[in-house]
Parts: sequence; structure tokens; C-alpha cells
Amino acid sequence: MIASPSTPMLEPVVWNALGYPFEAVPMLAGVSACMIVRVWVCLKDAPYTARARALDITVTGITLLFSAGWVLMQRPSPFFALLSGCGFGALGTGIIALSLKWVQRIDAIAPPEGHGAADDQELSQIDAVRSRARGAQHTRHKRRH
Repeated sequence: MIASPSTPMLEPVVWNALGYPFEAVPMLAGVSACMIVRVWVCLKDAPYTARARALDITVTGITLLFSAGWVLMQRPSPFFALLSGCGFGALGTGIIALSLKWVQRIDAIAPPEGHGAADDQELSQIDAVRSRARGAQHTRHKRRH
């Protein structure tokens, strides 16, 4: 004889966002862990200026979106969603650098070889012109006073 369970099996709560179904607990775990890590990083390291806070809010938004996207794509268990959220929160601005490298791997978007060196040389020339102009302006100011 096979005994049937007396309590029915509970199914996880499934939510939908823009037509994408996902389990609620891993999403809440991942996004909450990401937010908590970002708050900790922002409070620990950032200077108390409006610009720094604005950048922190922007980076926090990006990390939250990456965490949510990861949970939607991977459908991890709650524990691995927590780990992923912590990781994305700690990565912070590194997400931008990784995303740029990922996009640049596409040949149509990537700058041609040696293009970066030409840009660096051009920027150096512009900086040299600016510093000469500032020096000349400083000299004129001294003569007047």
C-alpha cells in the first residue's frame, strides 16, 4: 500500500513581470541581498556629497536590475539567489566595465585596433592646449593685479 500525504504539496508563489514568470522567494532574496550590500558599500565607502550619492543611486539601480534579470534567467533556489544578489551588489561599478567589454566583443560595435591609442594622443594634445591657455590666463590675471 502506498500512503498518500495528508497535507497537499505546496507550490511556490509565482509572479509575472512583463510576461516573464518567476518564483517570488528567489526574486525577493536576490534583490533584497543586492540592496542591502549596496547600502552597506555606499555608507562605508562613499563621500557625503550630492554627486557621490547620485552615482551610488545609479549604480544601485543597475545592480538591482542585473540581480532581477539574473533571477529571471537562471531561476535559482533562494540560497543561490541570495549569493547572486550579494555578488552583484558588491560588484557595483564593475558591472559597467564588464558590460562594456561584453558589448565590445561584437565586431560591428568594437573600435578598430589602435583606435584607443589615437584617442589618448588626441586627449593629451587637448590637455596640453588647455594647460597653456590656463597658464596664459593666470599670467594676464597677475599683471592686472
